[in-house]
Amino acid sequence: MNLAKKELVINIISLTLIIIVTLIAQRIPLEDYLSEYPLPRTLRWYVPWRIAVVNFIIWLFSLVLYLCDVHEISSMLFISGVVFMIAHYYTIITVLRSGYKIILGPLVFYTDYYGNTLDVHVDIGQIVFIIITIILIYEYKLKKST
Repeated sequence: MNLAKKELVINIISLTLIIIVTLIAQRIPLEDYLSEYPLPRTLRWYVPWRIAVVNFIIWLFSLVLYLCDVHEISSMLFISGVVFMIAHYYTIITVLRSGYKIILGPLVFYTDYYGNTLDVHVDIGQIVFIIITIILIYEYKLKKST
């Protein structure tokens, strides 16, 4: 199998795996397994949050493999990262539409759920974007030099 066909097969497998895992995560209430708070799981942001969580886990796994010189995984790293960022920021938009206040800052965001305190959260979406950008630049320079 030549290199172009091998890359195409890897890209198709990566995309298929991410789609399947995302569709399954959309239906399974992960928050019931990950949270100890006895809240009703009817809030609108749970579905995009589930999608963000599973794609972040796939992205982390892909990043570890990529850093172990398994560069064939770069398409999965990119796709899962993009899906994570979309789901992550869609979750934030959904929370905003629910009437809560969120302020985006550089590498962090602040939430104001109770009207008197701002909670600081690391914005993993921005960090994933920065890491993916660095990897894309690295791969571009790597291909350019060969």
